[in-house]
Amino acid sequence: MHSSIRGDSLKSFTIPIFPREIPKKMSDEIREAVPCDFTKFRFKRILNDDAHAKVVYIEGLFEGDDPAVVILEKVPFEEQQCAEILTESGAGSHAETFRNDIYSGYRIQPEKKLNEIKATVIYPATPKHIEKYSRQEFHYVRETADIYREKVAPFLEKNSFSLQWVYNVLDRKKEEENILFEDKDEKLGFMLCKDMKWDMKSNADLHALVIAHDRTLHSIRDLRREHIPLLENIREKSITLIEEKFGLGEDKLLMYFHYPPSYYQLHVHIVALTFENPPGGGCQRGHLLDTVKSNLEICSDFYDRATLSYTVRHSDPLRDVFFPEKTDDEKSIIDPTRQC
Repeated sequence: MHSSIRGDSLKSFTIPIFPREIPKKMSDEIREAVPCDFTKFRFKRILNDDAHAKVVYIEGLFEGDDPAVVILEKVPFEEQQCAEILTESGAGSHAETFRNDIYSGYRIQPEKKLNEIKATVIYPATPKHIEKYSRQEFHYVRETADIYREKVAPFLEKNSFSLQWVYNVLDRKKEEENILFEDKDEKLGFMLCKDMKWDMKSNADLHALVIAHDRTLHSIRDLRREHIPLLENIREKSITLIEEKFGLGEDKLLMYFHYPPSYYQLHVHIVALTFENPPGGGCQRGHLLDTVKSNLEICSDFYDRATLSYTVRHSDPLRDVFFPEKTDDEKSIIDPTRQC
């Protein structure tokens, strides 16, 4: 349940900034996190929006010609905030929109202090960032072990995002305030952080990330039976910390990998079961940690040999790995029964 995003009130909102993926040309440097000046922001277009989640993705410019992606998201309601919104002092202006028997609807414009929006900024944004957040159709693909080794892995080596921002976190050079726990062991260790989109005001949308310290592990494709102790360590210590700090036990949490992941340093998503539509939690990309562990117990090289199916965006260059012989017109109608 969210109130509408109102463009005419943006200046009054609290806007935390979280720099993220860095273009490869800057991968050997640490970009200084200079707060963005929203008074200089030049709106270009809406890339995508989600009316259900109350999120909108915007492309624009701050200064110069470097593009930026800004994600605006309505923050979850708090109990005290709800009480204020529905009182005479907090409701501001309100108008009845319909009435039918015992049912009625209203459009309420709360005071500015009760109408906060969270913004996530990617700046400077690369064409791949803009593509990632743009609205597109998807195609279903089947990645066999041979296709991965012969085509996908070489493609990723050339085209993946820089991991410098991840290494900055693991080295405690950036975002130290987001770190919830760290096990410093080189092989079994990991860092548990809050996800940049979770403001920690409500456990209902809890979203944390576990990033493995072992930099030779990029995705579940690299996992073998020898890595089961790492997965057990991640599971046990993360659940213990989250239960102690946030009161959510293992029966209230989902722990899963993405495949393909958004960045190729092994990481695990942890979300509350009450989190509606968690990012990448669907069957197209989500692989539960417990299932991954069980598969490795059955077969050490399960993920080296497995066929992994997922969806790719229509304009994603990775799609050409699977359909290299197709023209752009032909690709738009590839296997229409499989389009999502």
